[in-house]
Amino acid sequence: MTMQADIDDPQDDPKRPSVLRQGGWAADLANHLSLHREPDAVRMLIKLTTERRLPRSHGLRNAIVDACGADVMDRLAQACAKFECPYCQDGVVTCERCEGEGRADDGSWCRACLTLGNIACAFCGGSGLATYDFFPLGIQGSVIHTRTLLTIDQLLDVLESPLPSPTPANAASLVGALMARTKQLSRIRSVLRNSLEAARGEVDHHPEDRGILAKLALRSWRALCRTELELARALNALADAFSSTASPPIAGGGGDRKSIEERDAILNEEACRMEASASDMIRRLKPHG
Repeated sequence: MTMQADIDDPQDDPKRPSVLRQGGWAADLANHLSLHREPDAVRMLIKLTTERRLPRSHGLRNAIVDACGADVMDRLAQACAKFECPYCQDGVVTCERCEGEGRADDGSWCRACLTLGNIACAFCGGSGLATYDFFPLGIQGSVIHTRTLLTIDQLLDVLESPLPSPTPANAASLVGALMARTKQLSRIRSVLRNSLEAARGEVDHHPEDRGILAKLALRSWRALCRTELELARALNALADAFSSTASPPIAGGGGDRKSIEERDAILNEEACRMEASASDMIRRLKPHG
């Protein structure tokens, strides 16, 4: 069965009150979601809109709701919101300057990756998720809204877990957990920054939703402030863990005190930059309550 028989191109006959026909594509889309094949559902959506079997912009959401129901539309928005970036893993790629070693050829610490060996993916900005323009225009607003709320929930989960305090006795065992926390917060920060920018841009396409989008942007802003402060704390704790570890897990050795202090300085410098950024955002946020 081909999808061509299931739905006509809306632009072929604009006088028709409804161009949708209940058929195979709607059932297939719902089936992908019910079987937890969310990536397949997203790919099917993109195929349908690319082939102009569904409208790419205005009317897309209503078309899906009419054919599949609101529940399927909501689950599809969640699937898009979680759709991973095709060019990276978890928002990071290997640092080209140090080739993932955290150090340059001369033994100095790599500032490009904060000595950690990886940097934010240039395609997704470090979010680990497909960018909003990867999806059809008609569903981007739903994806922005869903992804923002999911990410704020992730931030709350992180904040519920107290930041460990490294000591000489436990530092070595905490390095991995602190690096994971730093990586997770960096992803959350990237998602919120992207969402904030996208929500503002959506006003141009949907001025009728200005109020809703403004509230979403404000929530993103507040969450981003908290994320940057927490990320700064995590970087400081990571620097403390490295300095408290007799044999820090770094490529190329270099556990001497001077080397450790240099690494601490790089991490603490980035933490200070984050704190300053968050403070500036909080100051700009106060007039909005």
